[in-house]
Amino acid sequence: MEEHPALVVSCIAAALSFFAVFPWGYEYYIFLRWTLSITAVFLGIHAVRSSQQIWLLAAIPILVLWAPGALIPLERVVWGTLNVVAAGVLVAAGWYITRPATRREDGKPRWEWWKIAALTFGIALVFALIAQPGNRAVDCDVRYERSGTFCD
Repeated sequence: MEEHPALVVSCIAAALSFFAVFPWGYEYYIFLRWTLSITAVFLGIHAVRSSQQIWLLAAIPILVLWAPGALIPLERVVWGTLNVVAAGVLVAAGWYITRPATRREDGKPRWEWWKIAALTFGIALVFALIAQPGNRAVDCDVRYERSGTFCD
């Protein structure tokens, strides 16, 4: 884990992205947006720290497409394809982004992977729960465009 500090977080986010091809409730897709956005920022930070800025070409599009405020209206098939592609990109980024070659200047150890994973998905869950209106508060057409699922 120390050699690939972003691997666990990116694999969890990749699994969540892959499972988005199945029909879930609206809340799942909101949680996914927050999760992928925060994970993209996390991967970008690790890419810069490890002097592998090429991975920003993967992190930035994920951040832009899944940003909770962006709400890009695409067909469900397109979102499904993008979710599968994002899952593959996240796993690759987690594997290829290695730890920084230099240690911290103050000598303190870096955060363990489980602390970063808990923080990443905890923040995503909190934002998904408090920042989005409930199912019944969202217009049916808007809800379909955001998640690709039909209203009850």
